Amino acid sequence: MSEKMKKVLMLTAKETEIPFILQAKMLGYYVITTGNAPEQVGHKYGDQYIPFDYSDFEGIAQMAKDIHVDAVMSGCSDNCVLTAAYICDHLGLKGHDSFETTEIIHRKDKFKKFALENRVKTPLARWFDSKETAYKYSDNGFPVIIKPSDMAGGKGVSVAHDIDEMIAGVDRAFEVSRDKKIVIEPYIEGSLHSLHVFIVDEKVRSYGTANDYSYKNKYMTSYGIFPADNWETATEALIPEINRIAKILHLVDGQMDIQYIMGADGPWIVEMMRRFPGNHTTSVIANSIGIDWREWICRAELGESVKGMPCAVHPQKYYGYYALMADHNGCYDGMDIDPLIRKYVIQIDEWHSKGYEIEDYMYDKMALIQFYFDTESERQFYLPQICNLIKVKYS
Repeated sequence: MSEKMKKVLMLTAKETEIPFILQAKMLGYYVITTGNAPEQVGHKYGDQYIPFDYSDFEGIAQMAKDIHVDAVMSGCSDNCVLTAAYICDHLGLKGHDSFETTEIIHRKDKFKKFALENRVKTPLARWFDSKETAYKYSDNGFPVIIKPSDMAGGKGVSVAHDIDEMIAGVDRAFEVSRDKKIVIEPYIEGSLHSLHVFIVDEKVRSYGTANDYSYKNKYMTSYGIFPADNWETATEALIPEINRIAKILHLVDGQMDIQYIMGADGPWIVEMMRRFPGNHTTSVIANSIGIDWREWICRAELGESVKGMPCAVHPQKYYGYYALMADHNGCYDGMDIDPLIRKYVIQIDEWHSKGYEIEDYMYDKMALIQFYFDTESERQFYLPQICNLIKVKYS
């Protein structure tokens, strides 16, 4: 390591962090990975691995101080975003919102409270820290959706249509939640989408939109395509709202992802997050809008200036990603890609080898396939059947 090289601490090192580790190295940083999972494949792409539990806020802040880091990168984890904010608050580093602001964005109960106080168009939720109080929400009617406040990826989420389903859902959400807090809100009918924005000087500088889809786990997005249906209508409503939120919270420069439901009366904001997006979404955004999203995310979290980030171009094609997931547990024996869709594949990243034992098919991802379509007719033909065109093989 050169004495002039700056150090960055990457808080986790899963497959999803590898592109960001490599990007930070390309920008001239010495990358130190951490976390208490030495088996994570991303560690070998960094320059050094220091085992540490990133949930120990005080301990990891002291470790970061001891090794003289210049920046912190959160990775694709809501919990790591909180850790990064805590470290930066205590060491005076740039690149992340304050810990208080980060909690508002990444803890569902705090976000819903903020949304209510500031009239953000989001399903009107209530938040609970006891089961007994939560059970009484049934007086507000059904269906409702129940979520742990501190979980991502659909963990512990359920929809209830009656009191029995609600009690079971409340019990499940409390069981999963580390903080033992949950939110319950009316279930909004509509299609699920995401808006990926980059904020500079508390205003949206650039953005991309996507349709979000699920496979067997209906509460976890596993594939998507850019741009979203009716994206002009959605962005016309959402971007002024995001600008308003950014100003209220004094958000630092960087990316933010917004999940929204397009209902009969327009878009409803469901959640927001400022962690790295998963599923190699940054590559798909780059293809869609012509901006190297990953580089600008890294520069922002590294505390560098992003004032020169360009605005997005209007997407000319349809770009998507497909996280290969199984429909049951078993022994992985590779993937089967139908020749019909193979010609549209841009890149394949296979994360497990043949012989890998799938033990949690609802969450385990085997590979990530990036693809494109030239026309709307191609998108309408192939996308509805993509789960049958790209499948897991079992031995």
